Amino acid sequence: MSVKSLFMMIFMVIVFPIVIVFHNADAFFIIMSLILLFMSIGSLNTLMIPQADAYNEEELESEEVEDALAEIGETIGINTRKLGYGFIIALDLMIIIYFLYSFLILDVLLLKAIAIVLISDWIYDIVGVIDNMLNNSDYSNKEQQDNTCTWKDRLYELYLWGHNITTIGFIIVTFFLKFIV
Repeated sequence: MSVKSLFMMIFMVIVFPIVIVFHNADAFFIIMSLILLFMSIGSLNTLMIPQADAYNEEELESEEVEDALAEIGETIGINTRKLGYGFIIALDLMIIIYFLYSFLILDVLLLKAIAIVLISDWIYDIVGVIDNMLNNSDYSNKEQQDNTCTWKDRLYELYLWGHNITTIGFIIVTFFLKFIV
């Protein structure tokens, strides 16, 4: 990786969100609140509707899409898979900055504790993305051998429900405390 690419990556991932926070914190708070609300509601929607019922296998054609992205990446000269991982990490870092900002503006101890738990959860997500990137694995493309659900799958689904509902509740309460009270 060249020095220019490294500098741009550091600038976009670290410096740019911090500049946004210090320039207009309210705009950053509102934009990130909306993004997180839509992400959490979308994730809850995918948990409620089984994926097999929501999509037809012929409509997805994931192999064709991956081949097209790989071809575009070869033409441009970039690794599209690593670029995707970079975007995921950048979004996760901006979400961590959002929760850190929320932590600093809140005066309620319980909400500060929830913010810490959510920050640690997003840090864990970044570690998982980096692990997948280094091991060249993609957990979303793994196919199950059978259609049975194990207790680990159900526990992970319960975790996702709790995470998304906690995120939505935290955003609503924090928004209320920041702008209405």
